[in-house]
Amino acid sequence: MKKQLCYFMLLLSLLCGLSLSSTCNAQQIRTKNTVLTVYINNSGTTYNKELDKIVNEELKKRLEGLYVELDNEEYIEIFKNKSIIQSEKREVIPLVDGSGARYFIYMELLPFVEKSDYNFVYHNKAMTSSVFIWIIDLKTNQDILRNTFSLKEKDSTGDWFIGDKSVALKSLRSMMFKIGEHISAKLPL
Repeated sequence: MKKQLCYFMLLLSLLCGLSLSSTCNAQQIRTKNTVLTVYINNSGTTYNKELDKIVNEELKKRLEGLYVELDNEEYIEIFKNKSIIQSEKREVIPLVDGSGARYFIYMELLPFVEKSDYNFVYHNKAMTSSVFIWIIDLKTNQDILRNTFSLKEKDSTGDWFIGDKSVALKSLRSMMFKIGEHISAKLPL
């Protein structure tokens, strides 16, 4: 009986060891797809650096570790002076064809829409942020996602002073979380 129990425990420990090592190997074996991201800020604000930081942090959070991000400096220069919101896929794919990427993510921050409201007690301000995102599978030439997302955030104070910047940053943070969720859900591994 003791001998059988010993064999059983030995077999169980071997199976556990094999399953753990195969799990680790499976994670190492998966080749990560390459992603080329191009982000263009067309908001026209004086606080573009803070806006860019929010967008880049969210993109990094969603892509890091899951995909290989390619160097995008050359492609940012290509897209910097033109918006591709109205463009067709056949016009865009040749611009990124030599990148070696499997997926192309284009994001464009559009100008904010501000609305202020004053009364005797409060100053209310609403900012609407809009971001156009286009994800293309370059291998199959298919759209994964193409949409303009808009989100309105409000703030109010009794001090009669609310800066555009604080409400815009709040709006963009909420917007980028929403877009990040779409990227995580739609972009295949």
